[in-house]
Amino acid sequence: MIEQSRVHWVNIFIPVMIVLVIIALFLIRNLDGWLVNDDEGTFLYQVWRISEGGIPYQDIFTSRWPLFLYTGALWMRVFGPVVLSMRALTVAFTLGTAILVFLVAREITSLPAALMSMLVFAFNPQVFYYARFFQPEPFYVFWGMLGVWLFVLGCRRGQVGYFLAAGAAFVVATLYKLLGILFLGGCGLSLIVLWLRTPDQRKSLFQWALVMAVVYFGLLSTTVVVLTRIFPSFYDCVIGVNLAQGSDLTRGAIAIKGMIFLIRYFVEFSPFLLLALPALWRGWRGDKGLSLLVWILPTALSFMILGRTLFGRLLIYLVPSLSILVMVTLESIREMKDKGFLYFVILFALISPWAMEDLSLVLQQESDTLAMVEQIESLTDETDLVLSDYQELNFYAQRQSTYWGSEISYVITNGGVYRGSDLIAEIESLDVMLVIIDVNGNHMTQLQDYEQFFSYVSSHFELVDTYQRVGQVLEMYQRIP
Repeated sequence: MIEQSRVHWVNIFIPVMIVLVIIALFLIRNLDGWLVNDDEGTFLYQVWRISEGGIPYQDIFTSRWPLFLYTGALWMRVFGPVVLSMRALTVAFTLGTAILVFLVAREITSLPAALMSMLVFAFNPQVFYYARFFQPEPFYVFWGMLGVWLFVLGCRRGQVGYFLAAGAAFVVATLYKLLGILFLGGCGLSLIVLWLRTPDQRKSLFQWALVMAVVYFGLLSTTVVVLTRIFPSFYDCVIGVNLAQGSDLTRGAIAIKGMIFLIRYFVEFSPFLLLALPALWRGWRGDKGLSLLVWILPTALSFMILGRTLFGRLLIYLVPSLSILVMVTLESIREMKDKGFLYFVILFALISPWAMEDLSLVLQQESDTLAMVEQIESLTDETDLVLSDYQELNFYAQRQSTYWGSEISYVITNGGVYRGSDLIAEIESLDVMLVIIDVNGNHMTQLQDYEQFFSYVSSHFELVDTYQRVGQVLEMYQRIP
């Protein structure tokens, strides 16, 4: 019996490892060939400053949760401020999520379908893109899917401990990115539907939901209280900044904005979503296995009540479940008599456009960033401050910026978190040596008093050079002696 079990696990382990190696080989190819990524650049700079002893929300302005920042800072302390090692970390978390996709899929479908779910997940353009850059998405999706797997095991085995662990995993996901709560929301909806459909199990379902909710909200609220004590400005910088976005919009305008956002996502990924529909329908109609996954999809409607600026990456948390549902649909086709060819045709039609998009990302190469970095290093000493529209330039040149200059983005400047006058005050009090402005971008140019800010820079700094970098027009200004 033990020998049979060992053979069974070997037969699973080997195919899973083969799939992981295939995914990894694509993800790590030319991993540091492209350095232009403003979000990643901000995170790299902030993590570098923290790894050097800087305190977030005090020495460094950031709208990110500290768990993400300190995870990166710890990693950077070990492996140094090297972009390749930071991106390798997100690749590792993405591979971990692929394993979790397999484990969840294996609970409700066949081994071949579970293996293919890993590939569909990993080669989805959103997943592939964010796996190759240091961003919070791979971290929170990993922990969210860990929670989903524990939730599925709990529902199948009826053991309360799984729901306790799932609640804790969802807390970690949320502490990496606030959207982690949507994983909990999907699982909660599943339990509500099961409660309505299975009267004889209502007591157990209520206990499971209660345990998961108490653990989640208890741990999360306690953590937030502790964080506000450790970092007095945490709430204003993180939660306050996010809640303030879109506060000037009416509820109707927010709903319309969210609806347009969801429609655009559906249009962009229509083949992917349409292939998931048959499995979705089965789950909504009561299939016990699928019903544990399908109710995460309605949580996307929450974006119709969020005033913040909406980006496609916000829906990346749906991709693991959708990948499994797609393969459940295709598996039913594969099992039909004489339909094997159709199965491969559909699978090829789905993945091949993604593979081409992923390949173009892998082959991207640029050298303009490092050329600018060399110029920054030649014009400044290590102790000089550089205020840059893109913080990756600070990171690669190892030059500090100001407090507000630690995070400059469209969301921040357009949202009025700070003004150009605040940057001017920092420039004057801290003797900033260089100012770099993308006059063709949407970061500093979105400052509410940008014209006054640009006029100040032009009169107090000398234009050194203008750089063209992937559609950006970067003007570098040096302080006039």
